[in-house]
Amino acid sequence: MTKSGPRNKPHRKPNRDHQKAQGADEVADDSSSQNEHEACDGCRESDGKRDYHWYFEMTIAVVGIAAAIGAAFFAGKLFYITKDQERRQLRAYIEVQAPYINCLDCNQPNYAPPPPTPGSENKNTITIQIINGGQTPASDIQVHTNWWPTKFGVALPADFNWPDLDTSSSGNLKPIVSVSTLGRDQQSTIATPITTKNDIQIFSDVASHRGSAWVYGRVDYCDIFRRTHSKLFCFEFNAVPYQQFTVCDRHTDDQDTRQKCDK
Repeated sequence: MTKSGPRNKPHRKPNRDHQKAQGADEVADDSSSQNEHEACDGCRESDGKRDYHWYFEMTIAVVGIAAAIGAAFFAGKLFYITKDQERRQLRAYIEVQAPYINCLDCNQPNYAPPPPTPGSENKNTITIQIINGGQTPASDIQVHTNWWPTKFGVALPADFNWPDLDTSSSGNLKPIVSVSTLGRDQQSTIATPITTKNDIQIFSDVASHRGSAWVYGRVDYCDIFRRTHSKLFCFEFNAVPYQQFTVCDRHTDDQDTRQKCDK
């Protein structure tokens, strides 16, 4: 029996067409992958451009809104300043002239206040003269006149608080309504009575060089814009020459309270 050896399988030649097709597929896959990468790069570049444009547009919008708000605020501020300047130019300004004293009972050692008599005039007064130096009328004018004694030649203390005083001790607590309206360049006089024996003595001491006296107060009034104002005043009553009033170096400014008048 003859043994037969292993049969050799027939050698097949490579299929060149298949290799070409496979190579073409690989090339196509590589080309497709490369195109996808390029496409993705293009997408990222396009997304980046869109983000840049979005941020740029948002920045422009925010800047525009801020500029509009700033312009509106500036316009409102400018309008307020213009109106405020117009009011300051047109409103009333009350000025206080140096007062004068009429004290027939001063230096009377046995002075006693007379009993009140209806219709009688007080012969002991301090008179304040006010003038409207503004462009328009002042209304609801109230004058508060007070006085304060010190030793002869001694000034008011630095921390003096300018109180409104009761007539039972010194000065005048209740305001005196002078006139309802004071027009441009018009003036008026307001007399405050000196009623008590203590007050008479204060001004008598000035005349005899035993003391000094300070007359101070304020004038409250309304302007045509219905805003309230207060004109402060202070005068030193000098003994030499008698009946001379000197303006103080403080408490003389015009206060703008920026409050509305009652009416």
